[in-house]
Amino acid sequence: MSANQRLVWTIDVFDEATERLVEEYQLEGVTVEKLREIFGQPEDEPMVDSFRVSEAQAQALQPYLSKPLQVSPGRSYFLECHSAT
Repeated sequence: MSANQRLVWTIDVFDEATERLVEEYQLEGVTVEKLREIFGQPEDEPMVDSFRVSEAQAQALQPYLSKPLQVSPGRSYFLECHSAT
């Protein structure tokens, strides 16, 4: 990744039956440090891998989302990292 790229994180929601992406929520204003805290990761973790999101983690991420996220049965939730220029 070049120095002029920045990272953005989303919560991607998949239908468990079809494994298709059904929703995506972009996180705004969250720091890598806060993500490490929420996901219980060490300080050297860059948070660029995919992380499964629990209901408790979804609640902790809610302040960084523009719309409510409700964890529902039959759905899988993942924190994803993307580069943006």
